[in-house]
Amino acid sequence: PAIYERVALIARHVSEQLAALLIPRLEVEDTRSAEEAIDFGVRTALALLQHQLLFGAVHPARFDLTQRQLVPRIAELLVAFLPAGEIRTTPRDAGA
Repeated sequence: PAIYERVALIARHVSEQLAALLIPRLEVEDTRSAEEAIDFGVRTALALLQHQLLFGAVHPARFDLTQRQLVPRIAELLVAFLPAGEIRTTPRDAGA
């Protein structure tokens, strides 16, 4: 239970930090919905990474992906979960 709690704490922290970084750069009307989408994307990405870690050399999927192939796909997955809208290159409060 202590290990699971620590992993859950790390996952929540990653979600919170990523949302804190992205929300100011997104043109969204519903911040809560955007944070939920980011959180779901983080959970999905972490699940894929845990899957890789748990199975190790055993290939449970039909197609084995190298780390070089997996990393950009996870990044694409995270971007796909972002709410539709324009992404700013600077935060709103930066005066840009």
